[in-house]
Amino acid sequence: MTKIKTWILVEKEVYEAIQKQGFYRIDKEHLKKKYDDCLDIYMKIYNWYYEKSLELGRVPEDCKYSLIVSTDDKSSPSPNKVLLEMAIEENHLTMTDAKKWDYILNHWYLPKDDSDQRKFKKELDDRGIKQNQIFQTDFYPDYKRKIIDSWDRLFDESVTLSDNKRVTVWELRKEWIVNAIEA
Repeated sequence: MTKIKTWILVEKEVYEAIQKQGFYRIDKEHLKKKYDDCLDIYMKIYNWYYEKSLELGRVPEDCKYSLIVSTDDKSSPSPNKVLLEMAIEENHLTMTDAKKWDYILNHWYLPKDDSDQRKFKKELDDRGIKQNQIFQTDFYPDYKRKIIDSWDRLFDESVTLSDNKRVTVWELRKEWIVNAIEA
């Protein structure tokens, strides 16, 4: 199996947990600390991503939340952080179009192509609806469903918005670590 070189910047406690347990899986408490007041917004997306990944058979047992790793070494260690260089077998990684992921984070419609994007925009314009309003109210349940359904295209490789990749993994394993650099 092909191994992909990846990097992730983690808190020292996370690195110590990997050393002690042999693995690390992110939990909701960590997400609360990271996202604070925005947690509700991100939890809906995390849960959607988990459910879709589960349907595709990509989630290991006992994992609930994914971690983002980088395939280029642009990070550097900072106080109380450890930069982990890892070699991870490709079947443990999910690579998606980064721009498509940005659409999801912004609660935007993820179009099949430019024509689909124009059609959706015209539909909203004809009704006087701004896309960024749809998830800010209790109105527009049909559009919310249409937008969320469009997010399935995240996993459709025939739909491309950019060449940049977003790479996720469901856990960090001790045996994947090639190098650990502390500040």
